[in-house]
Amino acid sequence: MTEEEKTKHSSSPYFDPQGYPGSKHNSKNSNNQPQEFGGFNSINPYQNHFQGQVYEQQAGGGYYSQNLQINNFFDQQRPNYANYQPDYPVNGGYSNRPVGPPNNLNPVINSQNGPLAFPRPPIDRVDSLFESKPYPAQLNPPYPPRISSNQPPFDPQTQNNFYPTQDPNSFHPNQNQNQNNFYPPQIQNNFYLQNKQGNFYPTQNQNIPPSITGQGSGNSSYQNQMLDINSRFNNFNIQDPMLAQVPNQQNQFNDYKPVDGNSHSSAQRNSSAGYPSRLSYQPGMYTGQEAGLGSSNHPIAQPISVKDQYGTNGNNIRFTNINENQLVHQRFIIIHGSIVNNPHKNGKVSVLHPYFPTMVYDVVEGFFKAIVELEGGENNITFVFNNEKTPETSENLCIRMKPNLEAPPLNLVMVIGKDSIGKFDFDPSYPPKSDDYLDLARRKLICTAYLWQAFIAEQMRRAGYGFRTIRFEEEYVEDTMTNRDNYKRMNAKVHIIKSELTVKEIRHKDRSQQYKNPSERVPEHDDSQFDIATRALRSHGGPFADNGTRKYIAALSLDSTWDPEERIALGHAALGGSTGEYRLGVFGSHLTFSWPSCLEEVIPCMNDTTKVNTSFLSDDGNWTHEYWRSANVGMGAFLHEVGHLMTMPHTPTGIMYRGFDNLNRTFNVSEPGNEGPILVSDEDGAHFHMTDLARLRYHPLTKFDGEESFDKMESGIEAYYTDNGIIVSSNSGIHLVEAWVRDCYRYHYDYCSENFARRANRSIITGSEEERAVHVPRAVTINYSVLEQLCCHTDKENPIYIKVTSRSKDDLEVHDLKKQILESRIECPNGLLQYSTVVYGSITKELDSALFLGDSYALQYPPNSHKFQSQNNSEIHRASQIDLFPPQLKSIRVIFHKSYSTICALQVELSNGESSILGNINNAGIKSHLFEIPANDGLASIFVRSGQWIDGFEFTTRLGVRSGLIGGTGGSGHLITAPEHHVFTGIKACADRWLDGFSAQYSRI
Repeated sequence: MTEEEKTKHSSSPYFDPQGYPGSKHNSKNSNNQPQEFGGFNSINPYQNHFQGQVYEQQAGGGYYSQNLQINNFFDQQRPNYANYQPDYPVNGGYSNRPVGPPNNLNPVINSQNGPLAFPRPPIDRVDSLFESKPYPAQLNPPYPPRISSNQPPFDPQTQNNFYPTQDPNSFHPNQNQNQNNFYPPQIQNNFYLQNKQGNFYPTQNQNIPPSITGQGSGNSSYQNQMLDINSRFNNFNIQDPMLAQVPNQQNQFNDYKPVDGNSHSSAQRNSSAGYPSRLSYQPGMYTGQEAGLGSSNHPIAQPISVKDQYGTNGNNIRFTNINENQLVHQRFIIIHGSIVNNPHKNGKVSVLHPYFPTMVYDVVEGFFKAIVELEGGENNITFVFNNEKTPETSENLCIRMKPNLEAPPLNLVMVIGKDSIGKFDFDPSYPPKSDDYLDLARRKLICTAYLWQAFIAEQMRRAGYGFRTIRFEEEYVEDTMTNRDNYKRMNAKVHIIKSELTVKEIRHKDRSQQYKNPSERVPEHDDSQFDIATRALRSHGGPFADNGTRKYIAALSLDSTWDPEERIALGHAALGGSTGEYRLGVFGSHLTFSWPSCLEEVIPCMNDTTKVNTSFLSDDGNWTHEYWRSANVGMGAFLHEVGHLMTMPHTPTGIMYRGFDNLNRTFNVSEPGNEGPILVSDEDGAHFHMTDLARLRYHPLTKFDGEESFDKMESGIEAYYTDNGIIVSSNSGIHLVEAWVRDCYRYHYDYCSENFARRANRSIITGSEEERAVHVPRAVTINYSVLEQLCCHTDKENPIYIKVTSRSKDDLEVHDLKKQILESRIECPNGLLQYSTVVYGSITKELDSALFLGDSYALQYPPNSHKFQSQNNSEIHRASQIDLFPPQLKSIRVIFHKSYSTICALQVELSNGESSILGNINNAGIKSHLFEIPANDGLASIFVRSGQWIDGFEFTTRLGVRSGLIGGTGGSGHLITAPEHHVFTGIKACADRWLDGFSAQYSRI
């Protein structure tokens, strides 16, 4: 990376000295601020505090983005503790008198000093390489290995009755799918076609469909967010005839790959139809052609009731967030429960598992939260309630666990200096129990990661997406997640990777994110901890070697340390994003002293009010200076960076804002100064924003076994402006559209299997029949007027901008949507209306255009037609009018730069001999490529490769002639096809030294 190409990492102007924002929001942008990976390719790159990129030059001539997210949190979410007591006693987290059911399955020894050593199981071997040794004195049940090709499939869950059981497309009439005269026969209606999608429904996803906002009905934990759309636009009451059947014909542009070389080739024409508009409107409704999301119609809103169908009603204990025989995919799971039929609601609940030591949790006013450890296969768990006033009561719960081995793992890494011993900060007054600091840090990272896993699964469940979560690379080693046995189990693997730098070099203040360099001082180093981790990973090789596949990595910088004089954490950075094949989140170890190392320590750590001694320890983001707050910030802010590597941007609330201050509330029923109970509605910032959860729905890391993967699919997102809106499309499918105003979330639409039935029956408003006919549409139509109403937008000074995300995690951002729509509409000299795509590449000052308006008329009046009908129904001979029609496109020549392999200009020749140059012809060399378009043909699609500039083109005609890829393979690919009922009638190009930007114009046929 050269100095000219590299944008230096620097602190944002609104960070406080600890690297977090002050109380006053500063919206100014720093030009050298890194961008999160979850950021978006800006169509009109207005400066804002979310953006900024670091680019590296590729051999192909383009750029790929090294996107980072700096830890620029805003105002802290601080709950008001009126009764906060700084000397609140530490809760040990488990009872000093373990209890059990009246049987011999889980024998324990009662003692005033707590449980003695657990009895060794009678079976002295492990029957299978991946089985744990059991705790109860019983025969080892024939559980299959954790990883086994012989593992029987789990029984499917009982089908719920929320949706009708007919086939998802059974409401379509049977139609001739191979015959449709909606389009002229030579027009390819590929814009709305897509691959046939299967009807795969993971059983756990059928329990509660999400609302359009991704927030379950009745869930009040997401405060300060938009109201559920169910209360406004459900039961779209339009008398609509049956919708058209989805065509089965495969479209030539699905899974599009450019032809190698520059030779001509032919492709079979496709004339099957898309979805004709056959809506029947109520009297008085707007019936314009430009229907957007929901169109401009105002439906009769009748909210539907969505009940949370998770729950197990026991006689003594009710489990409120899980079903009996629930299938999950995680090591730790958070169980919510309530005590029934008992007048004394405070006490303890013991969790007895046949393969793990007993855990005990507080019950406050009849409510409890328990963190339960799971093993592969069936987990038969007994919950026992005891309050020492009434007899013990118990309830059994079976949970099935199966790791999602088809999903890529989130790799756990610790980066250390080449001379490091792995020692992290701690208070000498409270030294760790082990002198093996490196191993202790490894245990803490594993425990933290499993808590992340449980948190994500619970958040996805609440949103209606099932128990989706991340997985880790695991190994069969001595288990560290309990401190009461030494059995071997599957444990998350931590890669310990050495940097080329020493500990002293890593801790140089110039490499600290929190250091504010004086303006008069010249920095000695300009690399960050993100850069150090990236170099170490590449040098390490092995699973992190460059091999063309994405790697997802959470890296702990273990040599971070607190500098009490500078009052900064050296060797620390909170950054998340992407560079090359790496999706990387980094965080320092300066708060690791407060983290738990095993399950027994989780609740005690979250109740630990020990004061932070700033002579030895960092108080980063901790205004109470207590250990439990440090644990929240350390584990939660690290999860924040992991969110960035999973494409999440900053959000108005939740973990991706500053909500990790309340992370403990997800796992604990009380907290220091708050006796509880902490219900779901009291968790405050301990949540992912609904748009984050929508992103995770189709993220590779949360994919269920058997689901289609889009991780390696390069589809891009194309955007086409219309009279009053925009159409966005992607081969992988559009699954999320967000509307923002001044970096504040206003509204969003998501398209997924879970809400497909409600889109189909119009409980959720949509903008096209395709959006109602398939699980995830290739194209989404957005009507600006409707969007403006849904956003309650009246502020004319601050326009709406949208963010679009595809299933392949490509993204697109369009600033000032209304302005872009107005500017894209052009009235040509002959009265023809033209519209434009977005600009691919970069927008520069020089803008050239070439029009071939005759292509539109040529399709209306083909050569074999000698007459045409005018608007007044009088016949006019075509021969007498032929000179009135503009010329058609004849050829396109791609001209290359004289010194580079990049494209510097395009030459467009028309059928009347006119020629136009688009770009910088002064830099042209001798190399060029000519693509001739046959007579009576025209452009059907344009494949563009672009990054910071235009790398390559491939042109395809309506008759199937292809140019082959002309130019380089850098940047990302975009397949541009004219929307239905439209045809290409012009192109525009931006140029400086070479061709920087490109857009296509189109008109109605």
